[in-house]
Amino acid sequence: GIPDAAPGWMDWTPEPARAVAVLHAARDAVVATAKVPAPEALLLLERALQLGIELARAHVEPWEAAAITGNKIKTNAKEGHAETHGTPEQKTERWARLQAMLNETMARSPALSLTEARRRTAKAAGVSYTTMRRHTTDPRK
Repeated sequence: GIPDAAPGWMDWTPEPARAVAVLHAARDAVVATAKVPAPEALLLLERALQLGIELARAHVEPWEAAAITGNKIKTNAKEGHAETHGTPEQKTERWARLQAMLNETMARSPALSLTEARRRTAKAAGVSYTTMRRHTTDPRK
């Protein structure tokens, strides 16, 4: 049979509890038409199903445009981020270039501290010191 959505029997989240409620309603509709002649019972069940479909549409359709817009915004935001900051591949390539520049700076002037080498490299590369700190490592290690 159909399980009861009773507290304690299992932890019911809203989705399975709603599914069980629909199953109970369907069973109750079939039971209610048990003594009705078959053609009329089928017609009643078909109309009940159609009513359920229409109610679901009435509940969902007003939100569909917002859901679609949300997906568009998410997609466009990713594209905008990639346009502004680069794709993950472009970022990796850019950071590798910064690391190579830092390695060269440190090789040319081994007496420089890592901090000073990063500052000089950042200025030469046109990026901030923080970008250098986040995306480069000490070439001496």
